[in-house]
Amino acid sequence: MNIYKNNLELLKKKNDIVYAEIKRKLDCFDENAGVKVEVHKNKEGLLNVTINNKKNKWFVHSNYNATVEAERWVQSVDIKSRIIIILGMGMGYHIQELLKNIGQDTILIIIEPEIAIAKKLFQYKTIENIIMDERVRFILSDDEKDVANMIFDIFKNLFMENIEFKIFNNYSIDYFEMFNNVQKELYNTMNSLIVNMATREHFKYLWLANFIGNTSKICSSSNFKDLLNKFKGKPGIIVSAGPSLDKNIHLLKKLRNKAVIIAGGSAIRILKKKGIEPHFLVAIDGDPLEKDIFDDIDFQNNTLIYTNRLYYEIVKEYSEKKFLILDNEDELAKYFSDKYNLDLVQISPSQTVAGININVATLLGCNPVIFVGQDLAYTNLEHHADGAAHMCNFEEELKENPKKFIKVKDIFGNDTYTIKQFLTAKREMMRKMAKEIEKGYMFINATEGGIGLDICPNMTLKKVEKEFLQNEFDSIEDTINDVHTNASIKITENQLEEFLNQMINGADELKQIIKHRYDLSIEIRDILKNKDFNNSKLNKLSLEVNMLEEKINESEFYNKIVKGSIAQTLTIHSGIMNKKLNYSDDMFEKNMIKIQCIINQCMEIIGVCSFVINMDRIL
Repeated sequence: MNIYKNNLELLKKKNDIVYAEIKRKLDCFDENAGVKVEVHKNKEGLLNVTINNKKNKWFVHSNYNATVEAERWVQSVDIKSRIIIILGMGMGYHIQELLKNIGQDTILIIIEPEIAIAKKLFQYKTIENIIMDERVRFILSDDEKDVANMIFDIFKNLFMENIEFKIFNNYSIDYFEMFNNVQKELYNTMNSLIVNMATREHFKYLWLANFIGNTSKICSSSNFKDLLNKFKGKPGIIVSAGPSLDKNIHLLKKLRNKAVIIAGGSAIRILKKKGIEPHFLVAIDGDPLEKDIFDDIDFQNNTLIYTNRLYYEIVKEYSEKKFLILDNEDELAKYFSDKYNLDLVQISPSQTVAGININVATLLGCNPVIFVGQDLAYTNLEHHADGAAHMCNFEEELKENPKKFIKVKDIFGNDTYTIKQFLTAKREMMRKMAKEIEKGYMFINATEGGIGLDICPNMTLKKVEKEFLQNEFDSIEDTINDVHTNASIKITENQLEEFLNQMINGADELKQIIKHRYDLSIEIRDILKNKDFNNSKLNKLSLEVNMLEEKINESEFYNKIVKGSIAQTLTIHSGIMNKKLNYSDDMFEKNMIKIQCIINQCMEIIGVCSFVINMDRIL
């Protein structure tokens, strides 16, 4: 196996999604276009890279001694930082040296903005020790917003930790401004997260409510696993609610026996209002507003595919066929599934239901997979196709908040508007598609508008029908009915009742422990406020608080339910504490910061326990 293939295989072994994204970029790169990159040996015999573009010509590494250069550069890095973000991979000498010096818990994000350099690295040098290091994450892009979003996705649960940004030597010649803009974009994203803390406070209980409510009704659902590959080789149509859906929605009704039709989000209501019956409805949104899509509509001919985070009132009231699929970031649902060996199919979460539907379509075996209504933009200054549950006036919103919107070109070369969330969703969808294309799946964008999906061709739905949808399949609905009849989730009502009772008992026991720790912490805080450092109770109280922490960590309810519900909230409190500690040299102030963090976390946990104890209002 040559060096290039070996490096890619290692990357695939570590993370197949990152592998698919990077391989696509490397394979599509034209070495005869753009920047000229040459590989040669420096005076110590190590590989070096020369960059020659229209503006500058420069060496990536020292042409005399790259080893000494790497050692000196590492000395300039704050190796104690929890997260280190490096711009510039080159031939990796400085990365190898850095990995020798940082801690095992450090996250090292390497950004390579020049595809030509990355291609030479993968072709000329075996970098197994870098690729397979669990601390390392790779980003191959020169798009500032794209890079900032990918960085944030990597450490969104650690956003309060210390971050070190470092550009490798000569990369500053061409990429200094780009790296500064990445940092600005990243901090803007982080600030937005802090501003939206109130939303997270709302959702932490809502997700818990959805878990409890949906779990209590699980016996009425079937296991999606039994649908795997049941439609192998049959075309699938993923319907989204973008404005361009109005252009070809009239064609979908006659395609029902020629393809498996999958609708998600607002597209569900739009299709139903037009008398079009999707075979599958996919719903994942935990917000109560999602229920508006399902209100006052007959779903007799439709099958629901959902995750446990879906708003629980929908599952409670949906009396037709239902199949459960597992969001692999839903720690609560994973815990329950593992506890009772439910053997549920796991899928990666997504920014949009269309992203989830890519997984659903390929898991069903559909090929090719065709998108309609997937604008990812405000085509014709509209939010959605006609008939969506939540219609808004885009022009008014554009006037009120113009900075929110980004002007881009649509697939026809015309100006249109999009937003950062759409661009993030597009990138995420293309990653998923790239992974499935590797397995032999084909994707076609028949949206007939919007900003497109770069890795699949654009075609009209009429042309798609002519080329790919000529055969009729009478058995689609029969197959769904047959599977549903025999695909129950293997858990009894008694086991379900036992689990819910265990949750209540675990919450009650933990609440008592946490309440005691809270009271002790308040007492410690009062002593510290009075600066009564000689108080004989202080050491005794502190010891007892620490002992209770050990007891808390032994609780199954804490480890599985509490952490599964509010892990990010607890991390935020710890992050705020660490930030404050870094700016304080006063021992009294440090102790006050620590005890306040304990008090805040206790209040969060008590809230979760109380919510679970009173779960009867959900059931």
